[in-house]
Amino acid sequence: FWGTLDTLFYEAEATALSPSRRRVKLFPTYALESAVADSNTGGAGEGRRGGGGGVGVPAALGSQLPKSTPRNVKAGVERGEGHGPRKEFFVLAGADMAKAQPAGCGRRGSGGPCLPALFEHVRSAGYHWPNRSIEQQQRTKELREAYIAAGWLLGQALHNRAQVSLRLPGALCAQLLPGCKQHSTYEPTLKDLEEFDPAAARSIRAAAALPPKEWRAMLELEELPRKLTHEQYVARSVRSVLVRSVAWQVEALRAGFAAAVDAQAMIDMRFSGEELAEALCGASAADVEALDLRKAFRLVVDTQLQGGGASEALGDALWSTVGSWSAPMKRKFLVFVTGSDRLPAPGAELLKVEMPFVALGAADLREQMGMLPQAHTCENILELPDYYAGVCKLEGLSGASA
Repeated sequence: FWGTLDTLFYEAEATALSPSRRRVKLFPTYALESAVADSNTGGAGEGRRGGGGGVGVPAALGSQLPKSTPRNVKAGVERGEGHGPRKEFFVLAGADMAKAQPAGCGRRGSGGPCLPALFEHVRSAGYHWPNRSIEQQQRTKELREAYIAAGWLLGQALHNRAQVSLRLPGALCAQLLPGCKQHSTYEPTLKDLEEFDPAAARSIRAAAALPPKEWRAMLELEELPRKLTHEQYVARSVRSVLVRSVAWQVEALRAGFAAAVDAQAMIDMRFSGEELAEALCGASAADVEALDLRKAFRLVVDTQLQGGGASEALGDALWSTVGSWSAPMKRKFLVFVTGSDRLPAPGAELLKVEMPFVALGAADLREQMGMLPQAHTCENILELPDYYAGVCKLEGLSGASA
């Protein structure tokens, strides 16, 4: 995603809502220009602060930005088309985090070796996890900076109410939260592992249930203390999978994430790992399929489509059709209207349904009946021709017959 940063114009600044709502509402007022200036001058990357939060940029990210990064962005003014393109940026950034990057992708002309994918997809778990296949000799300064920048982008995704195209487990997101500055402060449980990797959890549980003779043989084989209890073995094994195996990657991700979010605001809102994962990655397919999309957004619907309106039947048909779709179809609808296939936090975004088209005659009316619905992802607007009124007029229907 480093090449994408060439044309990055979005700005973000966190404004915390009440702790009871447990989420952060963000507005596009952070100037990338000031972040680059911070990194070039060796600043601490604090960024401007406002409301309940502030965003900064780690020096590592500044070093990844090419010299051609535009510097004419005015603070407080969003550049680009709106929310849709910004969401699409984070989707693309997330996808690139799960891909190996070509040589020289970090700094132009570096000519260095290819950067491995930052995240791997654990098929058995259905989640993305920091890449555990990276060899010791591949752990370069540039790769660590890439993880720092990835953490910063995750923080910016939270600020911009956008999701990345990764499926991150709560066990990983919990380690990014403020207050988890040391790996020793995060104590994962077997339940955490079950949610991330059920197969690994079953294996650990089976080992802990071995008869005494086999138990002692296993401890000897794995060179573990003979006095190790079953409970200690489970805790040690879970920690090995969820913490120690990705310690250096998580440390870098956490450094970048901390540079982008207001730690005190996150602590005050008592974010859990699962809540952060849902904010960054959206709801699961099962949740999308079961959810009434009208409850996921704050709806603003044309009065003619509402109860008692002239085209109430069209409004009923719209939501009946959308509600009958499978999760993949609902995700396609979300992409069409919002630019992202992920659901926002409930009530965090508007979704407008409008009928802006006016027919001045029979010819216009027939043309509108052949139109497809349109959408503007920058404002989450779905535009519908008034099919119901059009059919009624063309067929000469009225009253009960309509």
